[in-house]
Amino acid sequence: RLEELLLGGCSRLTSVTPSILADHCSGTLRRLGLGGMRDLIDVNCEDIARCAGLEWLELRACARISDTGVKQIGLLAGRQSRARAGWSAEEGAGKSPPPALTHLDLGGVGRLSDEGLGKLLSRAVHIRTLDLRGCSSLTADGQARALLGQTISGVPTTASQSPPLPDLGRVTLSACCPGADDLRRLFVRCRPNVTLFPKGEA
Repeated sequence: RLEELLLGGCSRLTSVTPSILADHCSGTLRRLGLGGMRDLIDVNCEDIARCAGLEWLELRACARISDTGVKQIGLLAGRQSRARAGWSAEEGAGKSPPPALTHLDLGGVGRLSDEGLGKLLSRAVHIRTLDLRGCSSLTADGQARALLGQTISGVPTTASQSPPLPDLGRVTLSACCPGADDLRRLFVRCRPNVTLFPKGEA
């Protein structure tokens, strides 16, 4: 019963690896680290999303993954959220609630866009830890909209544009965009209980 597999930095593994894992471990795997696997592409995220019990996922520096692949992770999180919403503590007496993705490391996924991040977080409502460092296509405004429900200027987005925000506990922002300092200050003001990196002056 394999529950945790961390393969970060195993550069000789190929893009076939997620398919093999999904075929054999999709029902048991809880933590999966694939950081630095340069051959991973969007279609591999479909296999990752077959691991219905994932709670912790690292895709750091998987530079070939784009919005298309991240969408598959969002769809997985959405299915998990619906399963949790239909779970009853009374009916499931003595059992844990269905698993949900709570940790996601997308650091260095430079092809992730503002739109892709927004769609991801509209589905991944149980995310507690999110790493976006080095996501060079993200803007300060896009991160503010997805993470805070408002523009970088502090204007709330309309109800139709604002899905429920994840109950984040720790966030690492992409700091390689204009307005990054403004984003940090806005984040500290709006969500003071979230542990934020990189740290900056409020």
